[in-house]
This record gives sequence, C-alpha cells and structure tokens, in this order.
Amino acid sequence: MIVAEIPAGVSSDRHRHPGENLGYILEGTIVLRVDGRTPQTLTTGDVFVIAPGVVHNARNVGSTRARVLDTYIIEKGKAVTTRDPDPRQRRQHRR
Repeated sequence: MIVAEIPAGVSSDRHRHPGENLGYILEGTIVLRVDGRTPQTLTTGDVFVIAPGVVHNARNVGSTRARVLDTYIIEKGKAVTTRDPDPRQRRQHRR
C-alpha cells in the first residue's frame, strides 16, 4: 500500500503493475486514463480497480493536490511499477 500524491495540474507517467491495483481517492480530483477504457473523473471517496498489466495514468485536474491510497496485489519479489511510454512517442522513435 502507498499514498500517491499528485500536485495540481500534474500527470503521472503511463505505467503498469504486474498485479491488481485497487485505488481509493483520499482527496482531490483526478482523471484516470486506462488503456481500452473511457477516461474517468474521480473525486474524494471514489474507488477504482485496474487489472494486472494494464497501462494507465492519472492527471490531477483540481486546484489542490490529489492523494490516492493504492493497494497492489503483486507476487513477492516483482517490481511494483513499470513505466510505459506514450504510444505516439514509440511511433516517432521507429521512423
């Protein structure tokens, strides 16, 4: 478990986890973008679940910091997070 703090106007990098991610918004407002889903606006008290290996990121769209309690169910010894670059950046690098 961790408490992730996202300053106003800031977005987390696109990333994935090798296990399930259960989140609870402690304070603030974020837009959660999960590959294959419509973006969701979440506020204090909202919850979310992200399946293992699914790429996602969160952007704080509020005027104050956002705090998210994240619980990860991950096999012992595995890295908690793997960054995943924006697909547009990957296409540019292939040229």
